[in-house]
Amino acid sequence: MKTQFSHTHTVETANCYFFWEPEGILNLVSKPNSHTTLERAIEENDAVVELTNGQPTLLVADIRNLSSVSSEAREYIAQPEIAGLYKAVGMIVGNVFSRVIGSFVLGFVSNGYPVKMFTNREKAVSWLKSLDLS
Repeated sequence: MKTQFSHTHTVETANCYFFWEPEGILNLVSKPNSHTTLERAIEENDAVVELTNGQPTLLVADIRNLSSVSSEAREYIAQPEIAGLYKAVGMIVGNVFSRVIGSFVLGFVSNGYPVKMFTNREKAVSWLKSLDLS
């Protein structure tokens, strides 16, 4: 049975915005100069749970504006229960720092779900749509 989400709902956190694609893909867009602390990572995770009712989903994560991620936040994000919220993630990267963050994510979720880095949103969405995750 396919889970139904509230696709009209948008959530803003201190660091980012979450919103839905019409096709049912969740989007995260980092705010300019955002810094992810443990507190912010928990807030963002809570937003994903709210938007998805805790069901695994596809995510496009635009992290081009992300400025830093604390070690505590990285440890939190790497937990298996966080990974269980996603079927696959297409990350949009740009500058060197966002590529480093993207590489870190690729490293800690390599056994959890597919993750791939892109330089534009359209390619990330296309890749997510092409996956057979049934």
